[in-house]
Amino acid sequence: MKDDDGAISVAFGVAKVPETWVIDPNGFVRLRIIGELTEGFLQERIDMMRTAGEQQS
Repeated sequence: MKDDDGAISVAFGVAKVPETWVIDPNGFVRLRIIGELTEGFLQERIDMMRTAGEQQS
């Protein structure tokens, strides 16, 4: 999704670039990472969230 007028950035309180957000299929923010990602970090965090979700089921 493009944010040409910056409305989404303001709504989410984006502070710095780069910033990464993981939003679940229901529209809930599950993870916010401020700063540059290292190789594999995002996938590791997503895998951890999936594992935690499976354990709660």
